[in-house]
Parts: sequence; C-alpha cells; structure tokens
Amino acid sequence: MKQPKTGPVGNGVVEGPSAMQWISFIGVMFGGVLNLIVGIKRYVDYKKAVNKGTNSQKDSSE
Repeated sequence: MKQPKTGPVGNGVVEGPSAMQWISFIGVMFGGVLNLIVGIKRYVDYKKAVNKGTNSQKDSSE
C-alpha cells in the first residue's frame, strides 16, 4: 500500500490496491486453495494405501 501524503502535497486519502496487487493476492489465494485440495487428496490416497497394506499383512499371517 502507498503511504498517504499529508500537508501541502496531499490530503491524506489512501488509494485502494492497484490491479497488480489484486492479481497477486488472488493468485496467491488460488494457489493456496489448490495446494490444500491436492494435499488432502494425496493424504486420503496415502491412508487408503496404508490401510490396504495393513489388511493384506493380516491376511497373510493367518
């Protein structure tokens, strides 16, 4: 964000975020949400593989 100028050079009004700041913010948020989805999917797949391996070990020991 830009620092507001006060006194003879400005009236202290702060401008909103620029287009590039919005694009950066939205890109980072999108990347984080995508990473969360991929992470949850990989965890679920991992848990299924671990449980499948545990069950097959129980079957082979009997």
